[in-house]
Amino acid sequence: MDALSRPLSRAGYLAWGVGLSVLKVAVDFGIATLFHHPYSLLFYVSPVDAPLFHPGQDLAYWGTLAVTTVPFTAVGVGLTVRRLRDIGMSASYALLFFTPFANLLFFLAMAVAPSRGRAPELPPQPMYREPGREIALAAPARSRGTSIWMSAALGTVLALGTMAVSVGLLGSYGVALMIGSPVIAGFSTGAFYGRLQPDGRFREAALATTLATVFAVAGLIFAAMEGAVCLVMAMPLFVLPSYLGAFIGFSASKSMPRKNLDAALLGAVLLLPLLFVGEHLSPLPALAAEPILTETVIDAPPERVWPLVAEVAEMETPAHLPFSAGIAYPIRATLDAPRVGAVRRCEFSTGIALETVERWDPPRELVFHIDTQPDPMVEATLWRGPRQPHLDGYVRNQRGQFVLERLPGDRTRLVARSWVDVRITPESYWRLWSDGVVHAIHRRVMDHAKTRAEAGASKPLAAVTGPGARRSGS
Repeated sequence: MDALSRPLSRAGYLAWGVGLSVLKVAVDFGIATLFHHPYSLLFYVSPVDAPLFHPGQDLAYWGTLAVTTVPFTAVGVGLTVRRLRDIGMSASYALLFFTPFANLLFFLAMAVAPSRGRAPELPPQPMYREPGREIALAAPARSRGTSIWMSAALGTVLALGTMAVSVGLLGSYGVALMIGSPVIAGFSTGAFYGRLQPDGRFREAALATTLATVFAVAGLIFAAMEGAVCLVMAMPLFVLPSYLGAFIGFSASKSMPRKNLDAALLGAVLLLPLLFVGEHLSPLPALAAEPILTETVIDAPPERVWPLVAEVAEMETPAHLPFSAGIAYPIRATLDAPRVGAVRRCEFSTGIALETVERWDPPRELVFHIDTQPDPMVEATLWRGPRQPHLDGYVRNQRGQFVLERLPGDRTRLVARSWVDVRITPESYWRLWSDGVVHAIHRRVMDHAKTRAEAGASKPLAAVTGPGARRSGS
């Protein structure tokens, strides 16, 4: 215990950290080679690829990695405790060393944080007056700039760590990640800044919170865990709650003694795993999948429109949003037979969707179940890294329907409906995005049918070929 009480300088901590990291890489590479497994430095920054998060079938390989990690972890925690003493922080912050993947950022923050040292000579400090006595306010030993980036580093570590556990380990985009993490990371950032700067202002804590958000997003992009499009969609969920948490934390720092504030910060960190447990035991009920409806009016009779939606001729490549941002768009659709049970093959920009016809009633109604679907998008990332988990079934189309209603004047009201499951919290928010994308897909197919049907309106119906030319049972 005496060894842990000795402070450790920045240079010493950095030297130990780099040396142990090089040794750890060598050990992990040797184990991977011994067990004939691939090895990559991405294992340390990507929870999607890290073998310790995915034991799989080879428990001997996984167990060897886990056992050899223990001594490195023990030494790292001990060095971090000594470094925290040199910085002048509570040893309880060493718990952040266990934050998955974000602990690399925590190590860098500890390596560059200035030593507490002795407080500089300052002019006489302002007095806080109470009845019968005057108390000098203690001057902080750190500059405001240093306190801002140290607070931002804490918030970033918590945000990235939560992302790693929720997505990489649990495969969940739930309440703990989307709601709990921004609030707790913001609370910790604001409270920590208030602890470092007792006379600081909230706008400085808000700046630290902004930096934490920027650093966390940069970390996700660097590790290719998420793409730019999804991060833009998620930004309102992350930013506003984090500022709310920062305000609460900063306000708490003004009314709590330092010891109690450290306990509150520790409690906030420990609350995150409790949120994961609570969410697992009692998940939020899914919203009812209401159909997404789009309609248009076509100046052509249903008999002419039907074959254009039952099968879709090749469409041009779109150059507008949302498809230009990487969202999957339909290219063509073919049908193997004009009947119930037929397979409809819809080609998207990201792959093939296979659909089974459930109702075939030309020229009035086509209903199909979507058996398999391709990736919903191509993520915009800096490099080809791990596969983003949200591509695997978190937004899934279940069924589709086309209804053709005859209108006066040989016109057709064409209605498209889709039923979509969304498994990302808060579901109501993400449905705003998914519904918009589905409407765009509907509109693309319907506009294509409208253009072709109206262009051929002068031709006799006998010239129209396709599945709608024959009628089978419904």
